[in-house]
Amino acid sequence: MSERDTMLFGPTPRTQRERADQHSSGLPGISLWQTSLAGRLERMNAAFLIMIGVVALALVNWSVIRAPGLLARKDNPRLVEAELRVQRGRILDRNGVVLAQTVGEPGALVREYHLLTAPAVGYYSLRYGVSGVEAAYDEVLRGRPDSGWIVWWNGVLHRHPVGRDVQLTLDANLQEAAEAALGDLQGAAVLLEARSGEILALVSHPGYDPNLLDEQFDTLSSDESSPLLDRTTHALYQPGAALQPLVLAAALDRRLVQLDDVVSDPGAPVSIDGVQVECAAVPSQAEPTVAAALSHACPALAADLAARLGPEGFVQGLADLGLFDPPELSIALRPAGAPAAAAGQEALLAEAVGQGALRLGPLQMAQAVATIANDGQVPALRLLRRVGSDDDGWEIVPPSGGQVADGVSSDTAAAVGHAMSAAADASAPRGAQVASHVGVAVSGPGGVQNTWFLGFAPAEAPRPSARYVVVVLLEGLSDRDIAAAIGRAMLASVNA
Repeated sequence: MSERDTMLFGPTPRTQRERADQHSSGLPGISLWQTSLAGRLERMNAAFLIMIGVVALALVNWSVIRAPGLLARKDNPRLVEAELRVQRGRILDRNGVVLAQTVGEPGALVREYHLLTAPAVGYYSLRYGVSGVEAAYDEVLRGRPDSGWIVWWNGVLHRHPVGRDVQLTLDANLQEAAEAALGDLQGAAVLLEARSGEILALVSHPGYDPNLLDEQFDTLSSDESSPLLDRTTHALYQPGAALQPLVLAAALDRRLVQLDDVVSDPGAPVSIDGVQVECAAVPSQAEPTVAAALSHACPALAADLAARLGPEGFVQGLADLGLFDPPELSIALRPAGAPAAAAGQEALLAEAVGQGALRLGPLQMAQAVATIANDGQVPALRLLRRVGSDDDGWEIVPPSGGQVADGVSSDTAAAVGHAMSAAADASAPRGAQVASHVGVAVSGPGGVQNTWFLGFAPAEAPRPSARYVVVVLLEGLSDRDIAAAIGRAMLASVNA
């Protein structure tokens, strides 16, 4: 075949054999070219393998190791899209009244609040997260299954999560009555049943509309009155004269005093850091008793009782009432600031009149008052009754902290309740006798005063009967009558 034919039709078998013979003959140019090509191919293969390994490691890192963090990021669009498809469970009051529910279609679901019970119920927001009951029972409300394979299988079938309902011990009617009683005043109020520890109302003012949270969050968070703060669970206050019934319980339980003991000079003021703390009204009796001094909120009585108790007895006496053990509720709760047991006499005096390091929240104070109303037994506070639904059934949830704990003796509780008893009043529930105490505390610079109302009713009922406890805290107000009127109105609403 000619050279022209070879160019046109390609090499013949003979030509190929000749070239093979040339290769085998060890011609230097062709051998070097083959060696160079083989080296390049090996290096390319190695480079490709390295790149594939890097990509594989990156995939493992982002899809496995860092996947939870990426999914949890607030700017993750997949997370937002997924949340819009979550059929969140309802939040109900004790009677089945809907407090919060999810409405709309998957992909455009919206959380709707029927009663302005924030911050007791809290809020649910794609932008700002969850708080209150929404945060405490988020897993239940979301319906997130425990098993990972169930999550995977639901994803394969494109099933959207459906949460379970949560039924609280709150009473929507009592909640609204407490809101109305507090009005435009700034502060907090708690209503609970003493024996069961069930919380019936939690009010914090000022509050907010959870339906408008996303639009108003910046304004709410910058407001100096702190409307986003739940004052019943996260705010701590000096108790002032409101501490006196608890100090009396500690002294009575150790038999250091009796109600009919005479108090010398009960109207004497007590000076704390230059601030004069005085009785609400000076007792008029010639020989005033311990009970009379308590009814007039005299600081000299508390100072005398604390001196008899001593620093350790004083702190232990308050601890017996459950004051320093945070209630075991699922909602977040700020613990009380306890005074040091080894404090000196001057510090003890400040603690005795409620103007020291001791700081309490309204819910903690309510538990201590409930101990007195519950025959000396510390009740386990309860906010959650059950979870489930009418279709799938309900699961009763017992109190996290058990039923009751030993506090003070029944005789001590009865004596303190007797000392707190007020005359029958038309505003009391069904004319029943109300045990109450009102105390003022000086708080912060400038002599700002807060007022506490502690009460329970009916005061004369035996232990098996239901007793309802109310604690009211008014910020920046020293009007005892207003605090008492709000507390009595809340007690009256229970049997209205």
